[in-house]
Amino acid sequence: MTKKRGGSGKDRPQHRERPNPAERPAPQPRAPSRDRRVLVAAAALLLVLAAVGIYLLLGRGGDVPPGERIALPPPAPPMAAAAVQWEDFVGAEACAQCHAPQYEAWRRSTHGQAGGPPSRERILAAFDGTPIYFRDAVVIPSVNARGEFIFTVRQEGMPEEVVRVDGVVGGGHMVGGGTQGFVSRAADGTLRFLPFDFHRQNGVWFCNTNTRSDKGWIGISREVALADCGDWPPVRVFGEVERYANCQSCHGSQIEVAFDTAQKRYDTRIQSLAINCESCHGPGRQ
Repeated sequence: MTKKRGGSGKDRPQHRERPNPAERPAPQPRAPSRDRRVLVAAAALLLVLAAVGIYLLLGRGGDVPPGERIALPPPAPPMAAAAVQWEDFVGAEACAQCHAPQYEAWRRSTHGQAGGPPSRERILAAFDGTPIYFRDAVVIPSVNARGEFIFTVRQEGMPEEVVRVDGVVGGGHMVGGGTQGFVSRAADGTLRFLPFDFHRQNGVWFCNTNTRSDKGWIGISREVALADCGDWPPVRVFGEVERYANCQSCHGSQIEVAFDTAQKRYDTRIQSLAINCESCHGPGRQ
């Protein structure tokens, strides 16, 4: 028996017709995304604002000739700084009326105890008549009958001189440098540093020789001449005076030195030898 050609449909390859491009549906336009709409709206708003700004800057649209400067209003005149007078400073005690906790904390601090009038509570050294020996002088710290702290200076070939302590600078607070110095009011009205400093940690007297023998700060002994100390005779003044050496404006508060032409002497005013509130916060009168 003869078989028929072709066999079943499973044996023949399947033929798939390609779609006709002409019959494809046309692509539909995509709706703009939300982010894109926001960006377009923001750009349009910026353009509007820029146009309004240009209009306001010119004053009137298109009235300024090309290349001509636009006249802007002149700047406001600078405000005159209020002149601060010495009388505008009222002292730390006035601050205590409204700021009692802060005042008490300051009063016990090293700034609050940085210096002041001489007293037995403030002075670290013993003004008990124990001599300080130099090579050519003897200096005796003591308290006189009026309760004043004084240095009696006896120098070879010179008359005896008594120097009163009118102010104390330093409270011996710094570790390794706990020193205390003394100032005396001179005949010309200035307050001048004395060369007798006291070191709290070591319990010794010393002086600065940098401007004389150039040995630095050294302890006073029989090998040191009084003239080796740069502050004898006293030349450093409190405050800023051009003709005198001075570097002590930071060792007090509200220091003012002015020359009185009528009296032919200096007028030295100091609110405090401590570092008071107004040193940082300014005058408190207002």
